Amino acid sequence: MTANKGTLSVLPRTPEFVDSKNLYTTRVYDGKAVDLAPTTDGDGDMSSVITNRETNEVLTSDPVDVGKYHVVYSFDAGKNYSVGSVAYDFDITPAPLKITAADQKLSYLDEIPEYTADYDGFVNGENLESAGGTVHFDCSYQKGTTVGSYPINPEVQASKTMR
Repeated sequence: MTANKGTLSVLPRTPEFVDSKNLYTTRVYDGKAVDLAPTTDGDGDMSSVITNRETNEVLTSDPVDVGKYHVVYSFDAGKNYSVGSVAYDFDITPAPLKITAADQKLSYLDEIPEYTADYDGFVNGENLESAGGTVHFDCSYQKGTTVGSYPINPEVQASKTMR
């Protein structure tokens, strides 16, 4: 009887990723960065590239602003794991903003008042100006218009973080 030695070869394992894709495919703007880095069982060094899909700008940190992003995380081969990567698209959509025109009272033949509004939905101490928006009020009242009630309609324009 003859016995020959065999060899058991232990090969590098392909890393498995628990990525942010399912958690952060779309997110409503809240003024805070989200840690998009996946976790992995790999033992190599991680690198990342996050690109704004609208401007092709490569970001140096996780995105905060409203936009469309492409995320790629790569892991170098380590002692026990091979090279691996994960990639996905990620959107930050504008946050909802509720604007309520303030009620006004005046008397017949008074000048048109300066209209104001209350805003609900800003985050992190933002306001209309810091969010890049302006408000315009539409009201059919003119000096000399007959006694009655006139709707005041606020319209926001060009806000980059609110809708």
